[in-house]
Amino acid sequence: MNDLCTLDHSCCWELSGFDFVPLGGRSIVRHIIHQCRICFRSKPSTIHHFMGDLPASWVTVSRPFSRTGIDYFGPLYVRPAYAVKAYVAVFVYLCTKALHLELVTDLFTERFLQAIRRIVARRGQCPDIYSDNGTNFVGAPNKLQDFLRLLKDSHHNDAVSKQLAMEGIQWHFNPPSAPHFGGIWEAAVRFAKIHLLKVVGETPVSPEDMNTLLVQVEGCLNSRPLIPMSDDPNDLQPLTPAHFLFGKSLQAVPVSTNAS
Repeated sequence: MNDLCTLDHSCCWELSGFDFVPLGGRSIVRHIIHQCRICFRSKPSTIHHFMGDLPASWVTVSRPFSRTGIDYFGPLYVRPAYAVKAYVAVFVYLCTKALHLELVTDLFTERFLQAIRRIVARRGQCPDIYSDNGTNFVGAPNKLQDFLRLLKDSHHNDAVSKQLAMEGIQWHFNPPSAPHFGGIWEAAVRFAKIHLLKVVGETPVSPEDMNTLLVQVEGCLNSRPLIPMSDDPNDLQPLTPAHFLFGKSLQAVPVSTNAS
């Protein structure tokens, strides 16, 4: 068996002509392939780098949405009278990946601050907000250039800083040219866009319809499993972000409570 791999440098045996399969055959073949230099060179194993430690804000237990990442995506098209551009502000609770979606009708400072006021009023105070640095959008497509100009506008920055100081919110920017620091909200943007594109695509809808759809997408994403389901047949409910917000999944089947 030790010379099996050196006969013709072929490790693929067809067992269809055999009347039996040896016990532990896969382990034997794996061991032989591992010792064959030709096989090793033809399919080298890639090096997997160790992942760095996650930021403390991602793993520290806190009240929902007290540490929040924010990002924009769009444009979407709404039709109050005619088709106009609109954007979606995505707020992500960093510890449990719970989402909050807000429709923003334009890229002006007032709308930006109103979106923050709405999440504070509905989800509670957000002492720490994290976002990408404006330089990350330099190479972005043209549809995000308006957002880049908003981030670089001095009037916008002064107004936002004043409002954040009044609200007691500290804003944290990722390092320049390091979009991977915001992977948690980039993934949230991706999932939200997938659901929206499947339903409406680029078809303009009314602001009320878009708001309804965003809330439904938010509920769907907050009910996604955070960990693999267990093998226990009695454990029917996976852990979801909604458990940290409401104590149960938003899409859980209601249990009937018939009076005896």
